[in-house]
Amino acid sequence: VVLSSTVTENTFNIVQCTGVGTLSLVLRGDEYHALQWGAPFDGATADNVGLNNIIAYVDSLGGGVVNLPNKAGFVDGSIIIPENNFNSGIEIVGKGFSTSIKNKAAAGIPTVELGQSGDTDAARRFCKLRKFRITADTSFPNKGIELNKGRFFDLEDMIVSANGTSIDIQGSVLCNLTNIDIWPDASGSTGTAGIGINIESNQDGTTTTALSNVFVNDG
Repeated sequence: VVLSSTVTENTFNIVQCTGVGTLSLVLRGDEYHALQWGAPFDGATADNVGLNNIIAYVDSLGGGVVNLPNKAGFVDGSIIIPENNFNSGIEIVGKGFSTSIKNKAAAGIPTVELGQSGDTDAARRFCKLRKFRITADTSFPNKGIELNKGRFFDLEDMIVSANGTSIDIQGSVLCNLTNIDIWPDASGSTGTAGIGINIESNQDGTTTTALSNVFVNDG
């Protein structure tokens, strides 16, 4: 039996028997695409519900990669990386800066929330966001990314803009920010100055955040 392998548009790897066209095997691995889980990235439907569904599923399997499409989407609530799973590594990856997520949620809501505000311990480990943009709606003073009480957060190759705080690190340790372009108060319409990066220590007074090629623009 001769097999050939192709990758389809929906990111499935199809291994097909060249002798019997109807015989094939779908290889899915540990990578999952947002478009397959109800996050359309069409600009008409909010993407946070679909993204949260796939993140919860990946988390239940012990971790994996969530792939975002080469499109512009938006959220009307936070994309939440759940807390209290010490061993599950989750990575959210875009296709570059043409992958963007706009925050259209109510005031003060972060676009991406890793762990949840008010957690009292190191509630999440091994997470990475890379290769996409977070943009700000002109109506609300929102946050871009909020990191809560966690360890080993990596942000890499991203543009983050928000009308409030672009990146808010609360009591998290061993955070790495690499190649990040930050635009606080992107709309200029909220009447208050935006904050580029806010770093707060955890309960024992320690925090470790490594910055490499991080630029905070003045808007």
